[in-house]
Amino acid sequence: MVSRFLSIILIMVMNISIRTIVFISAISTQCLEQQPPPRLVVISFDAFRPDYMNTTITPNLMKIAVNGVQGKMRSTFVTKTMPNHQSIATGLYEPWHGVVNNYFIDPMNLTKLPFSTDTGASIFYWDMFNHTVPIYIANQLANIDDDNGNSCRFSGSMQWPGSISSYTDGQNNDRRYRIHYQRTFHPKYDWQSNIETVVKWMNDVDQPANLIMMYFDQPDRKAHEFGPFSMEVREQIKHIDLIVGHFLDLLDQTNLTSETNLIILSDHGMSDITMNRVIYLEKCQHLYPGLDFELIGRSPVFSVIPLSKPNNSDNDDIELINSVQQALRNCSQKLFGNHFQIYQQNEIPERYHYRGNRRILSLFMIADEGYELVDMNAANDWQPRNHSWGDHGFDNYLESMRPLFIADGPAFRHGYIHPIEFENIDLYPLMLTILNIPSERFLNHNGTYSNVKQMLNDDEKL
Repeated sequence: MVSRFLSIILIMVMNISIRTIVFISAISTQCLEQQPPPRLVVISFDAFRPDYMNTTITPNLMKIAVNGVQGKMRSTFVTKTMPNHQSIATGLYEPWHGVVNNYFIDPMNLTKLPFSTDTGASIFYWDMFNHTVPIYIANQLANIDDDNGNSCRFSGSMQWPGSISSYTDGQNNDRRYRIHYQRTFHPKYDWQSNIETVVKWMNDVDQPANLIMMYFDQPDRKAHEFGPFSMEVREQIKHIDLIVGHFLDLLDQTNLTSETNLIILSDHGMSDITMNRVIYLEKCQHLYPGLDFELIGRSPVFSVIPLSKPNNSDNDDIELINSVQQALRNCSQKLFGNHFQIYQQNEIPERYHYRGNRRILSLFMIADEGYELVDMNAANDWQPRNHSWGDHGFDNYLESMRPLFIADGPAFRHGYIHPIEFENIDLYPLMLTILNIPSERFLNHNGTYSNVKQMLNDDEKL
């Protein structure tokens, strides 16, 4: 009976969503833009650390960096894949767009289905407050003919996280828009085919894509399995560079090089983990009998649901949240050298910009750099390893969590090393400028244009 009820709710939500989606029509015969719109391609290589770059194994990437712009970018916290790709696309900190981890729940979700990479297609998850406008939607709405919905601009997503959803224009919540070109994620898709498909979108005679967002899930998967400095990751980096070279060749062959702006980045870095830095959280329950809690998230960052407090007379008068927090904090100090912290949401350090969202829940746990949080009572698939491995999610100010950023093209300065450290949310106003989209049309973001403005040549700056 319950499952039938939940199914009915899901069908109702899906039907409402479908009815409110507006598809921008094909290219207009009365296009408001007299000149072809600027071109921008954003390529993300998951967990690509900047220190992977060198002239020996990444000559194509080094060419882009040396000829164009190099910058020190910082990820949003938590340093996980789904939240950071949504922050890059929207210019919003994670609590503002609502994707707060790779795996989380929402107390207001009647279906009780968690967000994950498999169930994350719902508008409810990707556009929590119904006002998120990713850059690929903003591009299609720029200079649109509102009378008939015609556009001169077309965006494409090659597996970019979040592009499976629909979005509003940030003002009218009754109308939602989808990206024009899309290939959804599948780990077995051939990279070369993906690249060639994107170039076809860019060269389409009637509906040429002027903005492309591309995502590749490496070297993240190799680094998780073998560690960030393994030979397996080194070989993957070589393959990535060859793919970049192939893309550059295709741009040359189709005469797109001189007019294409290219940003190559990553969502976060990667830290090395070893067995002697695994924190087994069930030991806290052994230390404090009666203590029980549920972890929601992915190591090393979890939202925590307190279930029961310890059988400890000193804690009898303490409410559940405070009691569980105190027990876990004491456990960290007594058993694990204080290598994980447990916060109530209003105690989370302000520099993380990670407060004020119900999806973070009442308690939040984070491990120190290089430590893994494991609850063997729940992690049935976790096994000890005889070698190091990799993980991310840690403090976004750590060098190990720093993402890649390089760029080149007609809008960018040449041979320029940007001296100002910036956040990936600052890319939103930068991309608006590159795409010649009036910034006042899309103000719902946390990005700061002055942090990145100097990357552009004088002709492009606002």
